Amino acid sequence: MIAAICIPHLPSLAVQITRDVTSPVIVHAQGRVVSPLSLAGMSADRASKLHPEYLVELRQPAAEETVWEMIVEAVFTTTPLIVVQGAGRLLCAPDTLPKLRRIIERTQAQAGLASTKTLASLAAVSARNGTIVTVDEDDIARFLDVLPVERLQMMSDLELTDDLIERLDLFGLQTVGRLRRLTKRHLQAQFGTVGARIHDLLRSIPDRTSLTQYQPLPLISARERFDEGTNEPAMVEAAIDMMLPSMVEELNKRCVGRLELQLLNRADRNFLHRSRILQSPTSELQLIRTQLFAMLGEMVSEQLQIWGVTLVYASLRQPLVEQQTMFRAKKSVHDIARPIIKRYPTVIKRAELADPFSLMVEKVWRVV
Repeated sequence: MIAAICIPHLPSLAVQITRDVTSPVIVHAQGRVVSPLSLAGMSADRASKLHPEYLVELRQPAAEETVWEMIVEAVFTTTPLIVVQGAGRLLCAPDTLPKLRRIIERTQAQAGLASTKTLASLAAVSARNGTIVTVDEDDIARFLDVLPVERLQMMSDLELTDDLIERLDLFGLQTVGRLRRLTKRHLQAQFGTVGARIHDLLRSIPDRTSLTQYQPLPLISARERFDEGTNEPAMVEAAIDMMLPSMVEELNKRCVGRLELQLLNRADRNFLHRSRILQSPTSELQLIRTQLFAMLGEMVSEQLQIWGVTLVYASLRQPLVEQQTMFRAKKSVHDIARPIIKRYPTVIKRAELADPFSLMVEKVWRVV
């Protein structure tokens, strides 16, 4: 069986994880809501008034990417067969369903389980948050006949708009089952290239293809062992300070988006760990050091005996490129006068053009 996982609320999930909040989150970009899906396209001001209990935040693409990579890594622990279709969407062939179910419940993802890729994807978009919809071979026709066509909007590859969904409804094509009965010529004649994409998707429902092996993203890690167990934070901090310079140098101009700190027991096994997603990926040693020491403060206690520590840099990426001006802009008179006017409002004067056509020079200008 193939499992499809869909997280349309990934922007909101990223804010909840990075900010460590449990309240619902509205995420907007340039004043327009992008998550949750039920409010997408609405202005952020109107959405906040409709839902005053929601936390309103600006979209953080870097945090979204890091959170998604962390989820993919969690799914990778259940199976090596994973195909990432894009941010918030993947296919996998799970070895242990209970472990995958816990990931889905924790992230409130929508998941589908079926015999083919397309059918699993359709089952995923029909699921509620935190649940798995399983489609058996005998129930395929019934499932498609009750699946509303508006659910296809969650498949970004199709690029379905609200207007097209309304047109489908006017033609009596309210379900995917009815839509599947049409030929490609009919769909393309009525809906153009979008209709052709819909036909290609529905035609691939019975296609059985295997998933490929997932290649994990690169990590940078280092480990330091102690001769004797200790419960002193200062000794662990000294070990971290020893590892940090070489790890930062290994970044080679890349930035780290997620930090992991693991404490080792006498058997050299990880018995306690913390992971932190950075709101802005960085390569600054001092910033990384501050985050690691804060994580360590949450972990150590007098009862714990620590025999070693492991540091992991994950979600490595190139720094963002910013367009800079070649020459520094010169300050204008208004730039210089603005702070002076605030400080000495009764002293600074400004000349304004009063009557440019006056024959008397003193009436052409006035001093304010």
